[in-house]
Amino acid sequence: MRLRWTRALGWGLVSTTLVFLVEGCGRSAPSNRPKTIPVQGVVKYKGTPVEGAMVSLVPQDPKGKGAVGTTDKSGKFQLTTFTAGDGALPGSYLVKISKTTTKSQLSEAQEQEYMAKGKPLPPMIEKDELPAKYKQEKTSGLTAEVKEGVKPLEFDLSD
Repeated sequence: MRLRWTRALGWGLVSTTLVFLVEGCGRSAPSNRPKTIPVQGVVKYKGTPVEGAMVSLVPQDPKGKGAVGTTDKSGKFQLTTFTAGDGALPGSYLVKISKTTTKSQLSEAQEQEYMAKGKPLPPMIEKDELPAKYKQEKTSGLTAEVKEGVKPLEFDLSD
């Protein structure tokens, strides 16, 4: 069966949509917005770069604002808080990382048969590509400190 869609891509689209909703199209940044610090990093699993993983920084300060990024084919990401690639607010964060793929339960021929008959396709099968503990900030064991001059974040995940 072939891969039809990845959740990471879906999350990337959701993140982009949220950025546009927060920002509005064509508006300039509010002057009272807090200053972000550019943050980059890399995600590896067992030493191999992970493409399409969603990296989320969850602020430890309840008044803080989170940041998100999606890894490219080399496992690298740039965080976004307000506008694409702007970074994160200074502070301490818990980190969660996820990569979920989905695939059809049917072969391509079966899918076409279903569609020709007007039958709804069965639900997609979801698969976590990383250990489940990394999906939640409270169980991942990952943290990040964002401050001026922050070095690229490195997350080398294991089982």
